[in-house]
Amino acid sequence: GNYALGRGYRTLGDGTTALEHLQLAWNAGYRTADAAAALGLAHAEIFRVESIRAQRIADDRQRAARIQELEAAHRDRALDFLEEGRSSAIVPARYIEALIASHRGDLQGAIEHADAAARETPWLFEARLLPAHLEFTDSVRLYFMGNVRDAASKAREADRYYGQAQRIAASAIDAYLGRCAVSGLVLHMAHHGLATAICARAVGLRAKVADIQDGVGCKRRRAHPCSEN
Repeated sequence: GNYALGRGYRTLGDGTTALEHLQLAWNAGYRTADAAAALGLAHAEIFRVESIRAQRIADDRQRAARIQELEAAHRDRALDFLEEGRSSAIVPARYIEALIASHRGDLQGAIEHADAAARETPWLFEARLLPAHLEFTDSVRLYFMGNVRDAASKAREADRYYGQAQRIAASAIDAYLGRCAVSGLVLHMAHHGLATAICARAVGLRAKVADIQDGVGCKRRRAHPCSEN
């Protein structure tokens, strides 16, 4: 049914289509804790991705308006569904707590809960991706505010967490792309040496994951530090 399709699309990384099917299942009366958790995860991922894009909007008023729109459409919905899905069997409780903390703006609390989730469930690479995403998002925010020094520090932390996720799940595309995104940001901050090192060890892209390069990886963007000149 729509619930299974939604879970499948989320696994494939298509958050928008996943949300559509999960919402259809919810509207049709499939309102279990697992369904709530799945909806919370889908809203959370869309909010994360779109928030990073919103940080790149040059106009302050337009950027603030877009972020406010995303908070209403996805962050608040994510919180509601994650709260309702606390007893879900598809997501460890500690990880749900980490997600809730992150959406309440408690960065340190989110990282602490994610660290605890990783200790309790070592195979849960998402518990390494979450702090990586949070550190990277904060790095982008700091960079566009002009705080390059702290942005660079956050970028290094993001890369460290992405590396941990990569070691747990070598096929996790988000870990590879996350490290490439970090290297791109670092290049903008003119830390060319770190960017080159991050990109080189991030992916071994050319040798190990040619499918990512050709499909959704570095070659997609000509200006990306991993692209060939």
